[in-house]
Amino acid sequence: MRGSMQYATIWNILTLIKGRLGDNKQALSPKRCPLWGQVANKQNYIMKTYNYKTLRGLLRQCGSRYFTFYDFHSGRFYHKTAGWVRYNLSDSGREEAARLFAGVVWSRANADRVEQCLYYHGRLCGILERLWITKTCKAEYCAGQDYVGEIRCIQGLMR
Repeated sequence: MRGSMQYATIWNILTLIKGRLGDNKQALSPKRCPLWGQVANKQNYIMKTYNYKTLRGLLRQCGSRYFTFYDFHSGRFYHKTAGWVRYNLSDSGREEAARLFAGVVWSRANADRVEQCLYYHGRLCGILERLWITKTCKAEYCAGQDYVGEIRCIQGLMR
């Protein structure tokens, strides 16, 4: 309860600062707001949604990071300049990403297995962060110790 009260207090302070600065778009920038570091830790606070038509366009904005399966289903990724942001990817881009992920997890990625990747509603666990798409639109999996066992685990999660 105490954390939510602190969050509400910070929100009130930022609203007051914004009110005094008018409709200036930089009213809540890190340079003007001394409490910015405290508020930036709240990931859902001020988060813009970026819309992408293609998977390549989204991958260009990932910077040096990979676009993981976890990011694909959480609806957020690490933008190279804005940090963690929400995103919307077009249907064709989502299908392309699901096809790439299915190609790594299963040796023969047919339409049913692509749909399993596309409409995954299971737990988003840490093993899914090691399944990613690189900037060159290649899907890869980084195995911990037992590649075959871990791929079977991911297949079991997606069924």
